[in-house]
Order: sequence, then C-alpha cells, then structure tokens
Amino acid sequence: MIKDVDKRIARAMAGVRKAFRCVIGTVNTAPNISLTQSAGLAGEKVQDNEIFQHYGFSSNPPAGSTGIFLPLGGKTSQGVIIATEHGSYRIKNLKSGEVAIYTDEGDSIILKRNHLIEVTTQTFKINATTNVEMNTPLLQVNGGDIKADTVSLKHHKNKGVTTGVGVSDEPQA
Repeated sequence: MIKDVDKRIARAMAGVRKAFRCVIGTVNTAPNISLTQSAGLAGEKVQDNEIFQHYGFSSNPPAGSTGIFLPLGGKTSQGVIIATEHGSYRIKNLKSGEVAIYTDEGDSIILKRNHLIEVTTQTFKINATTNVEMNTPLLQVNGGDIKADTVSLKHHKNKGVTTGVGVSDEPQA
C-alpha cells in the first residue's frame, strides 16, 4: 500500500516543474517589473518572465548571465527569475563581509573592511539640488586639479602679491 502511495505521489510530482538554471537573453526594464527572454540550460525557451530584484536595487543583466528560474505553482508560464549572475564581470576575492556593486564596464563600488569605500569609474557625478556636505578633517585630491566655477586651484594667478610676503587678493576669474 505504501508503494502505491509513493507511486501516486511520484506521478503527481512529475507534473510539477522544479527550479532550474537559465541563461538570460534580452531584458525589458521599461515595465514596473523587468521582463526577460531566457532559455533553460537544456535550450527550453522561457519568455516574458519577471526578474524580481530587491527594493532599491535595479539592474539589467547582460545577455549570457545565468539565473535561477522558479516556476511558481510548478508552472513555467508563471515562473520568475529570483537571482542572476555573470561570472565574467563579478568582483572576485571579496573578504568576508564585503559588498560590491559593479557593471560589465568595470565600474564598481566596494564596501570594504576597515570602513573603506572604494569607487572605480571614469566620471563621478553628483547631482544635488540643495547642498553637498563633507565632514572630514582632511580632503585629499591626488593627480588632478580642483575648480570652483571656472577658477582653477592649480592654475589661477593672484595679482599684487610679493612672493612669500603678505596676503593675496582674491583670485580673478
């Protein structure tokens, strides 16, 4: 009798799809929840399924990324992708507790050990409508110039100053 029950359970479970790995093709990030065209590792097409992401984080995984596909209710048509990864771009050799955000172009923000945040990019832009405030005993800039409006700290000249004596006039723009 137990064998018959086991057979019935096995038959019923055979119709329920289990989670599987997929390969991301294209992603549409225009809707409220991103939709993807993907393929199961056995080549099965998985179309217009949602990619669920954590609140406050949004990404468009590049084609070729792998994902975990979870068929809700065991149905592929009701499935969602719950995690994605692309090993070619992932930041490697993080220490325990470190966190990284990265792109396929090499840009990254790494929250490192010992209270260090490391940012790697070509252009760093801040858009603040009211104020930018830095509270620090030392602000160090290496390898470049600092400009306030059009006045260069490195290249501005002061008039009316004798070298080594007195106070200069305000820089002229």
